[in-house]
Amino acid sequence: MHIHSLYRLNPTCPLHPTPPQSNLPPTPTGEAKEWIPDLVARAKALKVNAGHVPGTDVGPVISVQAKDRINRLVESGESRDI
Repeated sequence: MHIHSLYRLNPTCPLHPTPPQSNLPPTPTGEAKEWIPDLVARAKALKVNAGHVPGTDVGPVISVQAKDRINRLVESGESRDI
C-alpha cells in the first residue's frame, strides 16, 4: 500500500497538506466559459417554492445568514466578471 493512500480519509498528509478552503465559487476559465449561457438559462428555469410543494426545484433561503452568504457569492462573481 502506498503511503499516500493511508491519508485518503485523513487529509493531514505531511507530504501533501490540504490547501485552505475558500468560500468563493470557482472562476470558470477556458472551455468552461462556453457553457455559462446554458447554465444561466437552466438556473433561470428553476422553480423556487416551498420545499414540500411538488415541482419545486429550489426551496427558500433558510436564514438571514444564508441570504447574506448568497449575496456575497453573487457580488464576488460580478466583481470578477463571471
